[in-house]
Amino acid sequence: MRRALWSEVAAAMSGLAGYLYSLDYARNRPQGRHPGIKDPNSPMLPIIEHADIRRLLMEQKVTVEGSIALLSYCTQLVDQQVMAEDAVEKSALRCY
Repeated sequence: MRRALWSEVAAAMSGLAGYLYSLDYARNRPQGRHPGIKDPNSPMLPIIEHADIRRLLMEQKVTVEGSIALLSYCTQLVDQQVMAEDAVEKSALRCY
């Protein structure tokens, strides 16, 4: 893999680490109570049980996994171009 791609790998991995941190935070952070229970002494719910938080976490997960998949595909194309033996094959793999 070329050096230029290592920075993209690092960015994708930091995105994954950010998602995992967000997921852990949402699982452990209590906030609010169940809508049907009016008792103020009832236990608070973790914020991961709120629909908007779940939606935001899913959006973050999809973005991170999509970027990792795209990065893997681009890395494969670059490696194929570098490893190609004849000029016709190299020109077919050229992106620009």
